[in-house]
Amino acid sequence: MQWGRTAVIRLGVDTDRFKPVSPRSNYAQTLFGLPKEAHIVFYSGHMEPRKGVAVIMQAAIDIVCQQHRNDIYFLILGNRPNEDLPFRKMLAGSGAEAHVVFGGYRDDVVEIIQSATIGVIASVAWDYLTRSAVEVAACGKPLVVSSLPGLNETVVPFKTGYHFQPGNHEELSSRIIKLIDDPELCPSMGAGARHRVESQFSERYQQNQLAALFETRSGATPA
Repeated sequence: MQWGRTAVIRLGVDTDRFKPVSPRSNYAQTLFGLPKEAHIVFYSGHMEPRKGVAVIMQAAIDIVCQQHRNDIYFLILGNRPNEDLPFRKMLAGSGAEAHVVFGGYRDDVVEIIQSATIGVIASVAWDYLTRSAVEVAACGKPLVVSSLPGLNETVVPFKTGYHFQPGNHEELSSRIIKLIDDPELCPSMGAGARHRVESQFSERYQQNQLAALFETRSGATPA
């Protein structure tokens, strides 16, 4: 993508490493002691307020306590020591405590994503097209993300996932349940997400775009 003398090359991920597995793995379920058939809602990222982890906690409380969904669990990665404490306080006494797992920093992220059902990013302030979102999509998982400039580019609405209004945990809950409960929608959107990554966000595509850019610019006459 080019504007004048500025070019934008989309990030690329290793689609041979981040890929779907069939049938879905239960790696994370076993690792964290969850029921084998548990649906995992996956988030990986920082814990500062703008990333909206608190919104995910509110959605977890709504889904488990108000919607009475004992089959849905939330797996949160990226927390440093004690960063999970404010969120655990939000969950305390709600009944949703056992349905939220904080996994910290890990080197088995691929296997964890492959055993998840969907990915979620609930940012409430500025954000961008994140690598973690593309990795989730590359593994054939649909995404539910806040409708913020940059971040919303991670999803083609109704084809690879959903947008929701930033901070609206009830809309997030609704989107999560809709995806999980539709036996055709979730796999279809996941396949669409994988196809989009292969065609627009793979390392190979990124390399080809960079090579084409260098070739074009090397032959350009300096201004």
